[in-house]
Amino acid sequence: MVVGSLLVGTLFFEFTDLGTEKWIQWTIFTVSVIFGLVLGYLSLKFEKLAYFAIGIALGSVLGLIIYNAFILPFEEKAGGLASLYLTLGICALIAGGLSICLLK
Repeated sequence: MVVGSLLVGTLFFEFTDLGTEKWIQWTIFTVSVIFGLVLGYLSLKFEKLAYFAIGIALGSVLGLIIYNAFILPFEEKAGGLASLYLTLGICALIAGGLSICLLK
């Protein structure tokens, strides 16, 4: 629930300023909490999907580490996003699949 709320809240608050009216900020906060509650319920209802999502998240972190440590220093043109997305996608899918395989 907390992760879902933080993700949605971060996404919505990226598009607001500090001077935004209070009712808009409270609406965003309420929608974030409701989305987090729904996501928490779904993760309890569909356990394998929740483990797969955790595997994807951890695989994405591993992909960022691999990209920054090994791929980025050897790229000729800095700022190329194709290799970043490819690294993140491969690592996320491998870790998600691995989390389902290791689920006991």
